[in-house]
Amino acid sequence: MIYRLSQSLKAITCVMAFLMPGGSIFADQHKDDDSSQTRPSHSVYLSLANEFGAPTTEKLEHFDCSDKIYVVAELSHYPVGEHQLSVKWIDPNQTIRETTNYPFFVRQSSTRIWAWLSLSRGAGAGILQWIDPAAGLEEFNGKWKVDLHINGKLIADNRFEVNC
Repeated sequence: MIYRLSQSLKAITCVMAFLMPGGSIFADQHKDDDSSQTRPSHSVYLSLANEFGAPTTEKLEHFDCSDKIYVVAELSHYPVGEHQLSVKWIDPNQTIRETTNYPFFVRQSSTRIWAWLSLSRGAGAGILQWIDPAAGLEEFNGKWKVDLHINGKLIADNRFEVNC
């Protein structure tokens, strides 16, 4: 986990990588194709967690300040070996609120990786929370962007909205 304080507010990010079941569904589709010629592809989306704390496959664009926001990348046919993930969470003021750099390893034809952002109020704002539940979180309201890079190449820039 990576923890970082930004101004008086705190945002927390973490990244995880997991392997998805192998690419057996692709084996029968192109028997004559050389698998080394299969191009890497990806699907990137935002979601919330399931009951086990892993991101769901439901694609979302609107979140509450109390949500743990996941950016998920489902990778197919990336070369076996080590890769570098970089995630930049950009707030409504166009400030990079959080950056996560994380090495991950591809072992199969399909890999699912994710990073998450959790927003929390700044020091002292908790006292006002019982009067105004959004106290200390106003700065997070608005349209955000998350940039996801693999090996230094931008593969997605997803946009989402946070409402407190």
